[in-house]
Amino acid sequence: PIDAMVPLTSLMEEESEKLARKAYIPELGEIAAAKLRLTGRIEADFARLKRETPNWAEALDEEARALLSDASRGLRDASAVNQQILSQQWAKDRLGELALELQSCSDREAFVACLSELLHQWLPDADIDFHEQEFDVPHVGGGRHFRLPLLLDGQQQGVIDIHLNQLPDARQLELLDAMHEPICAWWGLLLQREYKLELLHQACEQASQLESQQGALAATERWFRGIVQAAPDCML
Repeated sequence: PIDAMVPLTSLMEEESEKLARKAYIPELGEIAAAKLRLTGRIEADFARLKRETPNWAEALDEEARALLSDASRGLRDASAVNQQILSQQWAKDRLGELALELQSCSDREAFVACLSELLHQWLPDADIDFHEQEFDVPHVGGGRHFRLPLLLDGQQQGVIDIHLNQLPDARQLELLDAMHEPICAWWGLLLQREYKLELLHQACEQASQLESQQGALAATERWFRGIVQAAPDCML
């Protein structure tokens, strides 16, 4: 097993290092396939050893046991770091998808509907609600209830409540921890856009009213001028 554990450890360390420097690497698919092959080889080797020699671990000499222990520890540590990096990368990719979709929403209803649809894809067992509610801590309820207050200039404009039927895995937890701030930013942009549209609508109405008033004033002026011109000189 050591013959596969050492290269798998190196491969995980290489992948983690590359992903830490760059969000996307072209060879990511090849690395994932190689990891699967090496993992399968390790599992097959251990199964064969257990089948051929049930007490194979006890039969190892001190040097072989130390090598196996070091290889196992190195693989475990590299796997933990690799899993964390991959979870972070997965969350970043999902945030990118959120950004593309939410920034194109035209109103609050569309924003909430779009957010709920996307979150249901990544959190299939979640119940997602939007409503007005007092500010609360983002994480409550034993890790199954996440509350995302929607803030604008420090003022709460709503809240997204996410109820999970089971505890989130590492990737989902990474996403839940990372998405509050960007969602608030996108929500703020939407409200600002709504405010600007309202100002534009008011300006158009005022311009229309002014145009109507000017038209009425011009008509009154023409009417009065007509009376003056038609009046006999003695009346003037």
